[in-house]
Amino acid sequence: TMRNGGYRSFLARNHPAELERYDAACEAMRREEFTRFAELQTLGLYLHLQVQQKEAYFRRVRNRLLAAMAVTGVVTGVVLYGYFHPEQALQAGHELLALPGKLAALAGRLLN
Repeated sequence: TMRNGGYRSFLARNHPAELERYDAACEAMRREEFTRFAELQTLGLYLHLQVQQKEAYFRRVRNRLLAAMAVTGVVTGVVLYGYFHPEQALQAGHELLALPGKLAALAGRLLN
């Protein structure tokens, strides 16, 4: 009821001297609320930024963990294949070592 003008009109009719103090108090309260609102808004933006940074950090950690798991799986598969099929693993190794030369020859043919 203090803000809807009813009390203000009551003061204007019955206590005109108090009306000025009432208006000053209302203005001070409005300024105080605006200041608090601005502080809360700034704090909210800061906390939102902190949450975004923490989420980005956790995404990077998760992606690194997933990449490490994938590399571990590939390395384990290669080691197990080499252990259970040594002849085929040696042949695949020789083919992999010859691959850069084959790629260079292919690139040379494509460029000529």
